This record gives sequence, C-alpha cells and structure tokens, in this order.
Amino acid sequence: SYLEEAKILFEEVSAKIDLELTELLTKQLERIEKSGKLRTQEKAQYLKIFYQISEIINSGIEKEDFFEKIIDLTIDATGAERGILFLFHQDKLTPVAARAIDHSTLEDATQISMSAIKRIKYVPEPILVSDALNDPRFKERPSVILNKIRSLLCVPLKTEEKVVGVIYLDSRITSHIFLDEDRSLLMSIANLLAATIDKSNIFNRIQTSSFFSSEKLMIDEKTGILLGKSKQMRHIYELIEKVAPAECTILLTGETGTGKNVLAEYIHYKSKRRDKKFYTINCGGLTETLFESELFGHVRGAFTGAVRDKEGLLEIADGGTIFLDEISNIPLNTQPKILEFLETKIIRRVGSTETKRVDVRLICATNKNLEEEVKKGRFKEDLYYRINAVTIHLPPLRERKSDIPYFINHFLKRFSQMYNKPVLGLEEPAMAVLMEYSWPGNIRELQNLIHYAVVATTRRRISLDELVVIKPQLSEYAEKITVEKTSKKTISKEEVIEALKNTKGNISHAAQNLGIHRRQLQRLIKRYNIDKAQFKEQL
Repeated sequence: SYLEEAKILFEEVSAKIDLELTELLTKQLERIEKSGKLRTQEKAQYLKIFYQISEIINSGIEKEDFFEKIIDLTIDATGAERGILFLFHQDKLTPVAARAIDHSTLEDATQISMSAIKRIKYVPEPILVSDALNDPRFKERPSVILNKIRSLLCVPLKTEEKVVGVIYLDSRITSHIFLDEDRSLLMSIANLLAATIDKSNIFNRIQTSSFFSSEKLMIDEKTGILLGKSKQMRHIYELIEKVAPAECTILLTGETGTGKNVLAEYIHYKSKRRDKKFYTINCGGLTETLFESELFGHVRGAFTGAVRDKEGLLEIADGGTIFLDEISNIPLNTQPKILEFLETKIIRRVGSTETKRVDVRLICATNKNLEEEVKKGRFKEDLYYRINAVTIHLPPLRERKSDIPYFINHFLKRFSQMYNKPVLGLEEPAMAVLMEYSWPGNIRELQNLIHYAVVATTRRRISLDELVVIKPQLSEYAEKITVEKTSKKTISKEEVIEALKNTKGNISHAAQNLGIHRRQLQRLIKRYNIDKAQFKEQL
C-alpha cells in the first residue's frame, strides 16, 4: 500500500526523524491514504514531498537555509508564486524566510496571518481565497490591489498547545490556483513543521533573543534592500543595530561591488533619520569645482557656467543622510572643507561669504587603504581620523560564498520578471562553477552575469555552456570541477569515439553524455588524435 511504500522508503534512506515526528508523519500519510480525492499519481507526489520534508528536518533546524528550504518546498508543492514563513518572536509574527515578497504584501500577509491565528480558535481551518481581487474580505487591501493577487493560502503552524508561526502563500498569475488538496497538504506540512520547531527548543529560545531578526532575510522587508545572510554579514547587521541610531560618521570599506552603497542606505533606514532624505555622491566623478558646487552649492557668478544660485546637497538633505562614495577621490583642496563641516555642521556656498548651519549625517566609503593614502600624502590625516569613528568592512563575495545562491535566486527572479521569461534557475553544473569562481567584481559582477544570462537564454534553466559563452573565465573553473568529478575515472579513446558517434560529432552533447565539460572533451580528442570531422560526415 501507499503507507507501506512510505515506511520502506524511509527505512531505505535511513531517515533519522525521531519517534514522535515519525508518528506524526504517519498520521498525515494515513489521512492522505484514506482520502478518495487523490489519484495514485497525486499520492506518489505527496509521498515525494513528505520524503523531502523528512530530509530537511534531518538536516537540522539550526542550519542557515532550513526555513528557506521549507518555503521553497511549499511553493513548489502547491504551485504558489510567492511565500513567507513567519515565526512568533516576542508575541509578534516575524518573517524568517520569504520569496519574491514586497513591503506592502508583507504588511498584509502579517495581518492576514494574524487573522488566521485568531480564526483557528473557533474554526480549525486555514484561510483559502480563490480570487482575492473579487473577495470582499481582501479586495481593498493595498497589496492585493497593487500586485493583483488572485489566489491566497494561509495556514498556522499549530501544536496541541500553541501556535508557533504561519505559512503564507499567494499567486498573482491566476485565480483558483489552490485546491482543497493543496490546503490539506499544507496543513500536513504545517503540523510537521510546528512539531519540529516546538521540539527543537529553538522556539522558546528565540522569544528572548534576536535569533530571527529581520536582518536574517536576504531582502530587508521594509526597504527592499538586497542584503546577505552569511555569518559575516550577520555580524555587520548586529553592529549596525548599535551604531545606526547614533550620530557618528561611519566609514565603509571593501572592494568594488561589495554593496557599500546598499549598506549605506540600510544604515540610513535604521537610523533616526529614516524619514528624511538620502543622497549619494560619487566623489570620483566630478572636478574639484563641480564637486564643491554639488555638495555645498554656489552663488551666481561663482565660476564659469554658474548662471544662478544653486543649493548644495548638504542643504537639500538637511535632517537626512549623504553617502560619499569613494571618498579617497575627494581633491586635497576640498578635504579641509569636509572636515570643517563635520566639526561645525556649518556650510558656505561656493563664491559666497554667508554661512548656514545644517544637520546632515555623512556615511563615507572607499575601496582603498586610507592609511596608505595618508602616508602617500593623497588624503588628509585629520580628515581620516574624523571619518574613521566607526569602520565597517564588507567582505568580498569570495569570502562569503554561502550568500551566492541567495543572490543568484534574487537576480534570477528580478530579471525573469523584468523580461517576462520563465527562467526557473541554473543547472547544477552552472551553480557549482559559480560557487567556485573568485568573483573579483563581487556582487555587481554576479548581478551583471545573471542579467545577461536571463536575456540570452532560451531555456528554463541556464546551462554552464551559456555562462561560459558570456564569461569565458568560467571555463577553467568548469574544467577544475569536471576534473575533480572524473579524477577517479579515466575516459578511454573508445568511450570518446562512442560518444561522438552517438551524437554525430556534436561536442557539447558528447561531453554531456560523458559527464565532462566540452573543453575537456576537446583536449581528449586532441590527445587521442581523433578526427571529429568523420562523425559529422555520418549525418
């Protein structure tokens, strides 16, 4: 029977779910087994889903990607487009994993989830909405109107004693996407997950800690700012929580493309100035006169082309924050004026004798070693010590590779939506190579690569060959991974000839059949002195 298959399968894979969870899993399977609504194929699919859940649970709730895997699984299983997994934290619902969710949807999803929790005291059913746009309970909600949300499904994570969280799913694609079977499936998943969380002792611990703070999400839900979720980045978020509310100047250091501008905006949001303006100035993109004019403003006639008075950004951003990117490029003659502003909060427009007091916080950034710049006489020592009150260093992407899959997922979704292309992800060899690549251009280089790949691909999953065409530097990493995978096996001349015969000389297809990269196959063809043209003649 279906249940017997499940038990055998779990025994075969040596599943390590404890007795209580195993019994709970069996109950969920029994309920599905007794349901006459599901066809054999659907039951097999449910078996696969529960098997996947068991693997995720076995991996341990302490793992960084535990909740991301759960939300991805529920989205795939139900056909949802987007989703959020909430847990209770200090009597409030806190998102711990999300996919493709904007700020307005987060707010509405939180309210809807709370409604589901209140309802369950009286009606033990989740919230299932077939067409939110036409449902009087939801059609006036901002996220429903803005995103044209059609289908909606919300299920509390409930044990016998308490509610520990909620799973929220929706779809903007079509109405009636969720069926009663999806609701039953999600309830079963929710029961398993609730029991897992409750038994892990984590739930009690997070009530008095910041274990699941919003910064653990890759996308900050209120700003939409792209963040990382590696261990290094979490330490940075903890530091920002302490220094952002203060009025000190902050210096961000790190290589080009690590996201210093994004982090500066995040600091602004976390500060008391969050409701005021935030401006960015690239200190290397302007001449000395134009830079001073941009920052301090000027009066008519101050220099050639100054045909009228102009406010500087320090005036415009009064009460807010200005981000000085690549501050090491500020001309030496201008640096004392920056120092004077930092010490007095007083500015004077270029060409004017009048002064004005403004209240602006500066966040500065550089990809250079400012101490070395000071020694070489290219940066004023007193300004360096003034802006260096708090320094936050952003590690390069190669030092926080656990963030790479999340960045890739984010960029894929953004650009596939932008170009209306159904790109679901990367093929496994492609992901493996991107995890090995050193990323000298950091996040910006990764974003550009995924952008180009989404535009160029005609597939639902981007292949390694497509990425190598866009960025040839990846080929050596592809060969390295391929060599490692095939190091225990020597591919003979006969195997190469057979693969070429079967594919009529198609190098890419032959390499795929052999489980190696096409460049490695080309080397084998050369080593074995094989004439590949003879196979093409057989067409």
